Amino acid sequence: AGHTAPPMPPAQSSTELTLPTPASSLATQQERVRLRISELGGSLAREYADELVLYLNDSQVTDEDLKSLSVFPELTVAFLQNTQVSIEGLMSLPPKVNHLSLGQTDLSEADFARLATRQKIEVIFLTGSQIDDRKVAALCRFGQFAEITLQGTSLTDQAIDSLLRCRSLRGLVLNNNTALSAAALSRLAELPLLQYLHLGGTGADESTLTAIVQKCDLIELGLSGCTGINDNALAKLENCESLHTLFLDGCRISDAVVLSLSALPDLTRIYVRDNKDLDFAKLREKLAPDIQLISKW
Repeated sequence: AGHTAPPMPPAQSSTELTLPTPASSLATQQERVRLRISELGGSLAREYADELVLYLNDSQVTDEDLKSLSVFPELTVAFLQNTQVSIEGLMSLPPKVNHLSLGQTDLSEADFARLATRQKIEVIFLTGSQIDDRKVAALCRFGQFAEITLQGTSLTDQAIDSLLRCRSLRGLVLNNNTALSAAALSRLAELPLLQYLHLGGTGADESTLTAIVQKCDLIELGLSGCTGINDNALAKLENCESLHTLFLDGCRISDAVVLSLSALPDLTRIYVRDNKDLDFAKLREKLAPDIQLISKW
């Protein structure tokens, strides 16, 4: 007797037959990482010039979380201030990351030496970190940075030698490093591309401005809280025609010098908060309407 062929299995739907494609698998992984970022109270968004930016300041982000970001190879900016991440997590960030914000993180001199080997990093913020001269030396050994913020750290004049290795430096913030002297700060004139400079609460004085203005085309200058800044010192800015924004909060200066500075062709914003010697009403009457005089916090 002939044998009957076994019944064919039921046809599968096209959905059941479809294997995950690499693209769909990546999208799934990315969604999982986005959910984790949201759980941490952070965000991942396109900002600036369509750059992919990670915000995880003040979060419980871990090194494993940073490693998972490999599914976002286009990530370029990471804000990780006041977190417990280690150098292992930072070194695992996608290779295109060129902007790091690491204020109030705990990194050693050896950690900064390793971080310096990531030579695509051009912008670094270290506000409020336990940074000293040796750590700055380790960080700047390859001199790749275009912008460095070292506000409220523990630097001395020795750190200036390390910063001068960064010949492409355009922006530098050294606010509230009270041990930095006028003589050491004057050496920043050796940075030919410097445009954005903040020296609030340092030893900057007339000699500092004399040196820097001769060599640098400054766009923004911060001198808030500098006890060595007065009318005579600010007179050294009279030929700084590129200056756009000036911070003079808490400086002992007169109405006359503010009016004199207003003659600078590109100056549009002057910060003069906590300046009790100034008559703001009279200054606003005399200043050109395109100049903002900011007197309140």
